[in-house]
Amino acid sequence: VKRLAEAIKLGTATEEQVRQYLDVYQKGTYTYEDLNRVEAAVLYVAKRLQEYGYLRKLPITRVWTMADKPNSGDLIRYIANVEMLRNTISILRDTPATPTSMENFDVVKANALEQILVDIDQMIDHMKDVWFYMGDLYLAEV
Repeated sequence: VKRLAEAIKLGTATEEQVRQYLDVYQKGTYTYEDLNRVEAAVLYVAKRLQEYGYLRKLPITRVWTMADKPNSGDLIRYIANVEMLRNTISILRDTPATPTSMENFDVVKANALEQILVDIDQMIDHMKDVWFYMGDLYLAEV
């Protein structure tokens, strides 16, 4: 890895070597792409909840770049957004708990954040299905 890093630094690495280096270096890291994926999912789920009257105000999100270095306030907001959405509606029994911090953040905690958002999205779909089967879809129609 050190040799690859040096070759990249000198500009002598091949495209394949750069790819190998990134595969090793980024494995197990949480990058700006991961932050953006969760931020986008938070906004998507929040808009769906707002559309059905479950949320009045959209959470604050941002678009991250490779150069960005999140500070503790950013990370607190990041997790708080997911927790706020998780507490908005009833969720599945096996929906994971929201991680309490980014300290000792690992793949299990990262997957938990994304699973929470997937589960909320699924519950919104189920709500729509229930309205149809209960007949509420046609309530008060003439």
